[in-house]
Amino acid sequence: MKNQKVVFITKGNLFGPIQTGGLQCTQRNYQLLCHIFGEEQVEVGILTETPVEKKVPPHVHYFQNDGRPVRVYWNYLRMRDRIPASLGRELAAFVNERKPDLLFLDGSSYCGWTRKLHPSIKKMVFCHNVEKEYIWGWVRHQNWLFLPRFFTVWRNEGRLVRQADYVICLNQRDAHSLEKLYGRKADLILPISFSDRFEPEQAAKASGSGRLLFVGSYFAPNVDGLRWFCRQVLPHIPWSLDVVGKGMEQLREELASEKVSVIGGVPDLAAYYYRAEAVVMPVLFGSGMKVKTAEALQYGKAIFATREALEGYQVQDLPAVQECNSAEAFIQALTAFRAASSRRVYPENRQRFLELYETSRQEERLRALLEPQTGGNL
Repeated sequence: MKNQKVVFITKGNLFGPIQTGGLQCTQRNYQLLCHIFGEEQVEVGILTETPVEKKVPPHVHYFQNDGRPVRVYWNYLRMRDRIPASLGRELAAFVNERKPDLLFLDGSSYCGWTRKLHPSIKKMVFCHNVEKEYIWGWVRHQNWLFLPRFFTVWRNEGRLVRQADYVICLNQRDAHSLEKLYGRKADLILPISFSDRFEPEQAAKASGSGRLLFVGSYFAPNVDGLRWFCRQVLPHIPWSLDVVGKGMEQLREELASEKVSVIGGVPDLAAYYYRAEAVVMPVLFGSGMKVKTAEALQYGKAIFATREALEGYQVQDLPAVQECNSAEAFIQALTAFRAASSRRVYPENRQRFLELYETSRQEERLRALLEPQTGGNL
């Protein structure tokens, strides 16, 4: 497959700071394609709403989009998910000029410009979420002003997955939803994965903080869950909490206290994982899979999480992973853990990561989908 050409289109700048879970998954997807096809065969198109000032590698192309709220909302009203018609034409021309063997769309909410592509170009759609359900969560939990985006995403996602040659979902729940909503079965379940970055020496040297850790960037499911946890759980348990994630410093004035340290964005999460006693994930709504769950397994941390945060993960048999779906369940589990805890690294959690969520385990599965002798058509 080394002679095949690929165009990778994404809305995330995978060559900038990787500070969100979705961007970590995007980077993983790009790396998988580079391993399978060869880095020189993968050309990248990145949609961005911020100016790009640094020197751009020759295989990377940035497409500027107008991110002003009035323009974004206008696009929603015209049934375009943040992509105006002019940018759609530019993207279609970019892909058609290159005539790749495979177009990899990192996300399922791109609008109708993909229908303008040459019919010989195979389209692979990677669903980070079932966007219809994901944005509906924003409508229900945040603001009804998201309704135009909800209908836009519903229309465009359905069109895209129906015309795709390959559709990939993160978990079985999303695959079932996709089939129910759009009549399109997923061709592959490809869960979140990482290249293993755990360093036993660093873990051994790290001094325990005696604190819990919450990791997540500033977006609705994380913010709502964190606020709920700080109000409903934390006052009733003998623990303090560190909050780390891009943009979370916006909550410092609201949440910081003797028990809550709001650190915000950091260049490297490893030190915070090494020293944490356990990781909490009070995510109340969402779709897809939560990257932070695989990350916590990678570092061998004890995990206390809602069902949503554990969706798609095979962890039900792990003693150091506990599902908590109410304030009472979190309080009881974390209080008992404080009394019994004697470790900061749980080998069984790390082993599960290495068996199921380390990236090399996923590469062969994607390769098998694409290779003709195993059923692919590329």
